[in-house]
Amino acid sequence: MLNINHLYVSMICLLFFQTGWSQTLVQDSLPTVKLLSRVQENQILLRWAVDAPVAWKKTNRSGFILEKYLFSKNGQRLAQPQKLWTKSIKADPLETWQDIVTENDYAAIIAQAIYGESFQVDGSQGELADIVNLSREVEQRFSFALLAADMNFEAATKAGWGFIDKDVNQNERYVYKIKSALPQEQLAIKSTSVLAGLDDYEPLPAPIDLQGIFGDKNAIITWEYQLFKSIYTSYNLERSEDGKTFTPLSKEPLVNLNDKPDAPAKRMYYIDSLAQNDKTYYYRVNGISPFGEKGRYSDTISGQGKPILPYTPRIRDFKFTKNQNEAVIIWEFPKEGEAITEKFQLNQAEKDSGPYEVVVD
Repeated sequence: MLNINHLYVSMICLLFFQTGWSQTLVQDSLPTVKLLSRVQENQILLRWAVDAPVAWKKTNRSGFILEKYLFSKNGQRLAQPQKLWTKSIKADPLETWQDIVTENDYAAIIAQAIYGESFQVDGSQGELADIVNLSREVEQRFSFALLAADMNFEAATKAGWGFIDKDVNQNERYVYKIKSALPQEQLAIKSTSVLAGLDDYEPLPAPIDLQGIFGDKNAIITWEYQLFKSIYTSYNLERSEDGKTFTPLSKEPLVNLNDKPDAPAKRMYYIDSLAQNDKTYYYRVNGISPFGEKGRYSDTISGQGKPILPYTPRIRDFKFTKNQNEAVIIWEFPKEGEAITEKFQLNQAEKDSGPYEVVVD
């Protein structure tokens, strides 16, 4: 049997991940199975997740029921949706996870969350502490699994949280309904439906408004986040030194840690360290959907790091001329700073607090 107890350490990194599912799953009075669809050119992908830890734990044992209905054909809506099939979907047995766990860390995390003997939870011992720790453990399993499933669609389907429907036709639209296989008397869980057809296919968009702010051996790379929040859960940022060969800047996809329900983020930011100044570096970024698809690359930007001027000019004196509209401003500047100084700008304002305008450049 597959032993996954050793996988705890590799899961720690996911504490820092926040994805589309974790940001949008907001509990109602009853737990709900949330359903997403993604239409590709010749198939329809489905992903679902329960939005409460206890319901998640129970449905891992019971599984789900996925139903498919024909909703419309050749643009004509059917008077009554025609039921095409019903499938019972559960997580694959632990012993079948060996290959995918070996090849992918996210699959290993999902297997650990579902089948692992224990998650480590710090705390004092005692009956009350044990209850609290058990609750925390379930929440940790739930969170880790949800986040890891966003990163690997194959593992999500193996866990019973996804399905690929290849039996689809042009000019037809389908209703997919997902519900828990758990009996209502054990726990009531609301179902969800989505409408999808091949005519809904659209290629994934390229991220937009990629910008770089270059400093002393560093660059702040930023791009539009809010517009594609419902499409991409993570991003892949790449850098090149020749504008042709690009390399990812991080082993794991980038997620927006600043996006909170009460303070939604508008942009993504990444701080990159540069080996040297006065050398051109190129950047591009693409998004990754909850189904593991990689979107098109953004436009490429470039820039150079520049040293911070460590010297400051100081106004030493001023003299009015005979012309009432003129003054001679005298400043001093360290001689050792002249070699790295291109020019000076003299700014003027009517009061100390500004606003200042450049009057001599």
